Order: sequence, then structure tokens, then C-alpha cells
Amino acid sequence: MPEKATLSPPQGKDVSPPEVITMAPSGDAIMVVGKAKRKMRVHSVILSAASPVFKAMLGPSYSEGAGLSTVNPKEIMLPEDNEDALQTIFYAIHFQSDAIGGQLSPDLVLQVAIAANKYDFINALKYPLQVWFSDGTIPDAQKLWKLVFAAFWIQSEEYFKSTTKMLLTCYGEPFLRLGCIDQMPPDAGGRFFGMMEQKRSELRMDLLSRIVDIGRSVASTYKCINSPHNCKYGKECQTFFWEQVWCGTPQNTTGLHPSRLARISLDEAVAAVRSACATKPSESGGCKYSVYHVKPTSFEAAASVTLGSFTQLLEGLCLTCVRTGEEHKTHDPAVAKNTVFQDEEGMRRG
Repeated sequence: MPEKATLSPPQGKDVSPPEVITMAPSGDAIMVVGKAKRKMRVHSVILSAASPVFKAMLGPSYSEGAGLSTVNPKEIMLPEDNEDALQTIFYAIHFQSDAIGGQLSPDLVLQVAIAANKYDFINALKYPLQVWFSDGTIPDAQKLWKLVFAAFWIQSEEYFKSTTKMLLTCYGEPFLRLGCIDQMPPDAGGRFFGMMEQKRSELRMDLLSRIVDIGRSVASTYKCINSPHNCKYGKECQTFFWEQVWCGTPQNTTGLHPSRLARISLDEAVAAVRSACATKPSESGGCKYSVYHVKPTSFEAAASVTLGSFTQLLEGLCLTCVRTGEEHKTHDPAVAKNTVFQDEEGMRRG
């Protein structure tokens, strides 16, 4: 008696058990992921095209690649992976974006990035990652912190630089308080925390220098044919800025003395300077030559120019520097070229 033929399921029809999440109705493998043993039906061809790691795993050289069947999908165990992360990745590479929903949480983006790095899905997820990283434009330190680590794992210079830039400006406390220190390799993690603190300290010193420049530049534009030391308006112009910006209130809750600048974010500091400079000193008389006074440059105008250049020049960290510990000029062509030029200039002058 001839053996009964086994029919393949109709193309596109899902015959998976109800506890299986289906990414490919005709998939030939079921990934059993994480401690929860979440089952996901996928197609090995799609996984192999999206991931060199899965291409090797599901090939003829490994046991996972043997016995794949659309009729009786083979279960492949992935117990160490995050089930939410791989479910998101499998949906994305099987072109089921609707099943993923909208914006991912930063925690999930981080887990997706770790899994994408492990299985080399980074190139396949290039465009979905642009959407998932869009939350990095919001100055929320907790969210940005997770996205920084995610950018590290997907090896994106662009996202790493943009998220660290925002984090440097919106957060004023020690970065270690944000946690997640174990989300990077120990050597890179330690280097990263040190570089973040150093960079922010340098930015604070730069801002402090610019604040002093605002005060000096405006004071230098004051003119009176009487001695400035004997002119009441001259004294007001010269002391106004320091009282408003530097000293603040007696409790030092609004001033930008270095002791306070070290405890607040750069965004708060810049906003405080702009607010203080929006107030104008009043000419209350007391100088017999007041008719000859030359009004000084507006503090607000000076602050706008100086603080504008500060924010424009601000940059985040270089991912290559963090990963390798190299000096920036060794792998940044623009910096290296400029450094060589300066060295040559020095030699010629010497």
C-alpha cells in the first residue's frame, strides 16, 4: 500500500500552535527564547539573510540547521536571550512593523541593541533603529542614558555622539547615579564614565570663562567723561552683571558661582545667564555728566552671541575613543590633518 503523502500547509496560512507567536506562517523554525521559553515561528531564510550569525547557525555545519521543515518546524533553544528584544527584531526583519507598535521604551531599545550586536542584525535594523532612537531628542537623562548604551552596542557614532551631547547638557549630578554600569565591557565602561565627567567639567569651565567675558565685554563699552569710580551709573553698569549672574541671591540659589555651577546642569546654567542678562541696569542719576553717558552694549545681546557659540560648538563623545581608548586625532582625519598642520607650522617657526 503506498505511503500517504504529507501535504505542506497552504502558503501564508498559519498552522502554528496557539502558544506560538507567528512571524512567518510558513516558517521552518520555532525559536524558544529566554527563561520564559517564548516560542516564535520564523523563517530560517530570512534570519540567515539578516544575520551572519544565524546564517552560520542554521547552515549545514551545525545541528540547529538540520531538520528544518515548514511542515514540522524545528524548535531551537535560545535560553540566554531577552525574549522581548528578539521578538521585536524578528518582527522587524519579517516586515511586520505593525506588530511592534510605536516608539520603543529606552529599556527595550537597549536590549534590542545588545541582541543586535550579539547576532549581527545591525545592518538589517538600520532604518528601524532611526525610529527607535528618535526618543533621543528628548532631554530626559534616564531615557538618554539607556540610549547611550544602546548606541554603544550597535556601534553608531552618530547616535552615540548625539545622545551623549544631550546628556552632557541636561544632567548635573554624577553620572554613576544613573546606573547601568554593567551594560558596557568593564574597560570601555570605566573609560566612558571618566570621559563623560571630564568632558562636562571642561564644558563648565568653558561656560564660566564665557560668563566672565560677557561681563568684561559689556563693562568695557561704558564711557563717561567723569571718572568711572566717581560715576554712580558707571558703578552700576560694572557691578550689575556680577550681582545678577555671579552672586545671585544671598542663599546662592540663582547665581552661577562655581560652587553652584558644579551642581546644576549646563542647560540650567545657560538659562540662568540668559534670564539674568535680560534685566537692564537702571540709570538712577548721581553723575553731573549723565548727559554725556554712552549706553553700554546690551547684556542680553552679548549673552546671545557668547552663549550661542557655546551651544553650537558643543559636541558629544566619540564612540571610537570610548571603545579603543585612542587619542581622537589618531582616528579622526579632520583632527589629525589639523594637528599635522599645526606641528608643521611650529617646526617652520622654530
